[in-house]
Amino acid sequence: MTSDLKSDYSTAPLPRRRWNVFDLVTIFGGDSVPGYLMCSVDLSWAEALMRKLAERGIHVTVTAVLIKAIALAQKLHPLSRSIILPWGRLVNVPQITAGFTVERIVNGEPSVYFGTIYDPVDKSVEQIAAELLKYKSSDIASVQQLEIEDRFTSVPWLVRQIIFLLAKCFPALRLKCFGATFGLSSLGKYGPDWVTGPCVCTATFGVGVAEKKPVVDNDVVAVKSMLNLTLGFDLRVMDTHSAQKFLLEVRKLVEGGMESELHPA
Repeated sequence: MTSDLKSDYSTAPLPRRRWNVFDLVTIFGGDSVPGYLMCSVDLSWAEALMRKLAERGIHVTVTAVLIKAIALAQKLHPLSRSIILPWGRLVNVPQITAGFTVERIVNGEPSVYFGTIYDPVDKSVEQIAAELLKYKSSDIASVQQLEIEDRFTSVPWLVRQIIFLLAKCFPALRLKCFGATFGLSSLGKYGPDWVTGPCVCTATFGVGVAEKKPVVDNDVVAVKSMLNLTLGFDLRVMDTHSAQKFLLEVRKLVEGGMESELHPA
């Protein structure tokens, strides 16, 4: 054997600002039994709403519309906002909270945080859009949730593991560590047709690309903007039939079914 082989790899520590995501995925989502359902959503009504608000100088994104729709659907589908304890007992969470990934560059390093919007059922899409913008563009120190997560990265690894493992068993602590009742990962702007992700929540949505497609509407072929939407769900909590009803409810709401629920900010 020769001993002069050159190493063709290198090692580096996991960036500390990725620890939060890594721990939440492995501890809260590690035991999940994921199932996935997909559908295409007609954005005609949502885009008309966005244009109407733009005329008033209000910028609203598809993500804001989706968060509002999913929150309204969760109000009608309690299983989608339930969590399962390690010994199999279900806990229903009455306060609906949106969770979503926030990509930021910190000290030249790509970092991922989890943003939260509390009670989106009771907020207008304008208010939701404003909170999303704050997470995207405000200084991390000025956004409480991001600032807490940033500080938490400095907690020793073992202490972090103990906190999250306890949170997995005690609902009150879990909701303090990660209060989202649904997750949203919007990567369509980067070009993927479909997006799937880990089941950190019982219901996690992957938002793929939105593009113009020919569709049949009342026996007439029309070109519409269609969004690819994936629901990832924990089969321990929701069966496929329940998940499908929940996903179709979200689609119905995005396609105009939530018009009566909209209230100006």
